Amino acid sequence: MEKRTGRLNVKKAVLFVVLLILITAIGGFLPTVAGKKLRSERLQKKRSLVSKRLKKSIKIRFASGEFDPLMKSGPDRLAERSVTKTFAQGETGYYLVQFDGPIRAKQKKKLRKLGARVFDYLPDFAFIVKMNNETRAAVESMQQVRWVGIYQPAFRIGPTLAETMTAEKAYSQGEFIVTLFPGETSDPILQQIEQLDGEVLDVSEYGSRAKLKIRLGLENLETVSKINGVRWIEEAPVWQLHNNVAAVIMDAYDVWNTHNFYGAGQTVAVADTGLDQGSTVLANLHDDFEDGTGVTSRVSQIIDRVGDGADDVNDGHGTHVAGSVLGNGARSGSNPAASDYSNANSYIGIAPEATLVFQAVENNLTGALSGIPPDLNELFNEANLHDAKIHTNSWGASVAGLYTSYSEDVDQFVWNNKDFLILFSAGNDGVDADGDGVIDLVSIGSPATAKNCITVGASENYRPSGSTPTPGIDGNWGIGLPFSSDHVSDDATGMAAFSSRGPCLDGRVKPDIVAPGTNIVSTRSSVATLPLWGQGGLAGTDYTFSGGTSMSTPLVAGAATLVREFYTSPPISITPSAALIKATLLNGAFDMSPGQYGTGSDQEIPDPPRPNNVEGWGRVDLETSIFPTAPKTLRYADITTSLDTGESRIYNFTVGNGTIPLKATLVWSDYPGSTIAGGGLVNDL
Repeated sequence: MEKRTGRLNVKKAVLFVVLLILITAIGGFLPTVAGKKLRSERLQKKRSLVSKRLKKSIKIRFASGEFDPLMKSGPDRLAERSVTKTFAQGETGYYLVQFDGPIRAKQKKKLRKLGARVFDYLPDFAFIVKMNNETRAAVESMQQVRWVGIYQPAFRIGPTLAETMTAEKAYSQGEFIVTLFPGETSDPILQQIEQLDGEVLDVSEYGSRAKLKIRLGLENLETVSKINGVRWIEEAPVWQLHNNVAAVIMDAYDVWNTHNFYGAGQTVAVADTGLDQGSTVLANLHDDFEDGTGVTSRVSQIIDRVGDGADDVNDGHGTHVAGSVLGNGARSGSNPAASDYSNANSYIGIAPEATLVFQAVENNLTGALSGIPPDLNELFNEANLHDAKIHTNSWGASVAGLYTSYSEDVDQFVWNNKDFLILFSAGNDGVDADGDGVIDLVSIGSPATAKNCITVGASENYRPSGSTPTPGIDGNWGIGLPFSSDHVSDDATGMAAFSSRGPCLDGRVKPDIVAPGTNIVSTRSSVATLPLWGQGGLAGTDYTFSGGTSMSTPLVAGAATLVREFYTSPPISITPSAALIKATLLNGAFDMSPGQYGTGSDQEIPDPPRPNNVEGWGRVDLETSIFPTAPKTLRYADITTSLDTGESRIYNFTVGNGTIPLKATLVWSDYPGSTIAGGGLVNDL
């Protein structure tokens, strides 16, 4: 039998990382931490050469442009804006400090020792710091410091907002998100905004962070950017909802029926419009959210974040989403009391025995998602306090791949809570604007542009024309070939045309994974006035059809719930990190390429290797992810100890069967990117 040996070298960064390897039955691996002892003379020479090359091309890179501070004061657009030349003696201000190469821990420690507070990292090799003039002089004298300059007001304005300020007429009003630096109190800044005839719409204060939602005239935004504690200003998002066969396609039935994983003992949070009649009382709750005995509700908390009731009175979006995560099919023929989900005619969520925490965020009168706070850390922490470890969100804003302050919130919360998994729908902005027969790239919404969440796209379900029940939408995609000849749900290896494509504007691949998102049947709110995609051929009023990345995302959340149950159950019995759950799903995903239109000019999904910006790592295959077919087996490493720049962790392993592909998936929860820099990786492995 052929054997292969290998070594994976994980380098650079202080972070939390997961390595998941799919190998054959014979073999294993042993981790070795390699730090200063492995820094050979050869490695030091290599670093020296890299450093010399970097010095020739070092710049400061903002979302709005890049510049070499030794050559000019800022990107062309920024140079035209107002400039702060100095701070008064003794006054603390915000500065950019750029080093001449990769930043070591001892250099950050030196900054703090000199009295500087360190905030955002910006490429290349720069931090935003808060310090006074005396500290600035000391920092400028540090040997490795290349340049120090004031963090100018114009640097604080988002690029799309800056364009709007240039194009729009004066005195035009808008709604904006203002992020303050950690440690800055909001009251003095609120007073200054009110003095500018601004209106404060909402304030989120989480830990030492504060974010404001304001309404203000465009002509006054530049004044706000000059307020010392202001970190970032961007346009307020307009939140949009991203509206049994799927379980088969995702290979969930075998995980239920063969391995007996149903989500028991796991708690999932859903932030959405509302849940049925807005009550955990059994008489007012859809039967699919009970435990099957008629005695106990599986909804542990319903939180009304708007204050007008948590009932799902408009289109029933939230009820449908929750059912896809953990509905148990009680109203369609399953037997949840006996954990029997074998009835193929039942409409069952992926984790039918999990517990639900529901956060109702829709204004029932206007339909706006006004219960979403300016700082999403507040939303996630609320769910975390109620024991939820998976949080799924089928909403977002159309930003064409931009990393926003809401994306940053997601990354911040996962960085601080490594066992909390967050999912977001990719968005429904897929279009073929140029008419070339292929859906255009760069349409991912926010907060789905975050690094540390699972961003979910939509593939087609399999409910073709003529199937039973009749699909809710029984027709083809829109105008133009090949879409106009393609039914919306007749090819499980095809992508939904509406599903937003990557990449993010900082170059990262998105979506991460896809799941069926067309003609999905799930629970219907008993008080909803609009039936989403309609009843189609469904009997009764307990279920309804819908579609969108809104529908694919909760299916993946359900799959993640079963993966978490797999790791928390014997014989493994660990508390898995969010990164480990994500790695497990990505590692087992099914490659759908070339997609429903085959090869040629209309090929929708790129050829391997994955990932790509259409399907990400592929379509969820739950059984392959946690119970791969022999002789394949699963090995994982959920790493909790940190690595610094230049350090390594080495895994040696032996593969016992050279005919079986070796798959290694590396996932890490990265430090939050900076909106100022347009996002991007902080730790690039």
